[in-house]
Parts: sequence; C-alpha cells; structure tokens
Amino acid sequence: MSDSAKTSPGATAFRGLLAASGLDLSEDRAQAAAEVLAAWIPACLELNEKMGAPTRRTLVPITVLAHASAAQ
Repeated sequence: MSDSAKTSPGATAFRGLLAASGLDLSEDRAQAAAEVLAAWIPACLELNEKMGAPTRRTLVPITVLAHASAAQ
C-alpha cells in the first residue's frame, strides 16, 4: 500500500473501525483489507447513484428471497 493510501481518510476510518470492533488484524491483513475496500467503495457508490436515478426506481429483483418462516 502506498504511503498516501495508508494515510487516506478511508484508511484512517478503516483503522478506527477495526479498533472499535476489537478486531486484531496484523498490519499486512489490515492493509490488504483496506485496499479491497478502497476499490469496492467507489464502485458501490457509483452503483448506488445509478440505481437511485428516477428511471431505475421501479426496477425490482427478478428473484425473490424469502425465509422459510415467512411461508407459514
């Protein structure tokens, strides 16, 4: 991970999340996880923006997942 990635707001927030949750990850594993999140979060935000567009608000999943207790 680059020095700028280690000190980015996202990396700082991630380290805070690890500390708050009591997860004791090694520095290498924490860096690897932070890199994955750094790649995923922008893509998730972009997808969220696209799916929130007025033209897509009526889209629903074709597959409906239901818990077995809901059928009773």
